[in-house]
Amino acid sequence: DKENLTFVAEPKFDGASLNLLYENGVLVRAITRGDGVTGEDVTQNARTINSVLKSINYKGLIEIRGEVVIRKDDFELLNIERAKEGEAPLSNPRNAAAGSLRQLDSAVTAKRKLLFIPWGVGEQSLGLKDHSEVMKFVRDLGFLKDDFCQICPADGILRVYNELLAKRDEKEIMMDGMVVRVDDLRECERLGYTIKFPKFSVAFKFPPVEKTTRLIDVALQVGRTGAITPVAILEPVNIDGAWVKNATL
Repeated sequence: DKENLTFVAEPKFDGASLNLLYENGVLVRAITRGDGVTGEDVTQNARTINSVLKSINYKGLIEIRGEVVIRKDDFELLNIERAKEGEAPLSNPRNAAAGSLRQLDSAVTAKRKLLFIPWGVGEQSLGLKDHSEVMKFVRDLGFLKDDFCQICPADGILRVYNELLAKRDEKEIMMDGMVVRVDDLRECERLGYTIKFPKFSVAFKFPPVEKTTRLIDVALQVGRTGAITPVAILEPVNIDGAWVKNATL
């Protein structure tokens, strides 16, 4: 009965998913989500991220899941540096985070000012009954915590969503929505999964960001098949940390 359930609501950060596996208090493996079945081992690169703890004060086996993100300001500075070196700008903070994690040279990853923000756990034997208790345990180990995390009844979810949406522009990190999940872990287990997604969790996406800018010109782009596509040349406008100069019409 959803009327008696409590829910945890948190920002849905737009970054790259990362799973950290700890054994005997030591980080042994860091793996990307990949295609959902097979991930990519990025342990060496993950070790260069300050907010990825190399050791924790817990000896049991635990898998901590989270998002690797980059602040909007740091993303802008990264693109300024790339422009100085004659490199193409990165399209958005999410791609910048994902690309940084997969660098062949760990020194490049280390320079990118990445952050790891946990949002859940995989394998663990903590014996706690609520997701919120598990996340408090994880954050008490020393991991980052966003200041917006609320526990609410079903009829409070819309209010919390509107509250978070109002903070969208002032947030340092790009969000594309809010994740709501059942707090009671036994109830989560009972609800289970579809083939791809958990039934106890849902993402409420934010509406697309809309900005006004000036149309400078229209260029005609010829595709591989000979099809002509008009492209708007725009006065650059910043949309959620990415500068947009062209748009397909």
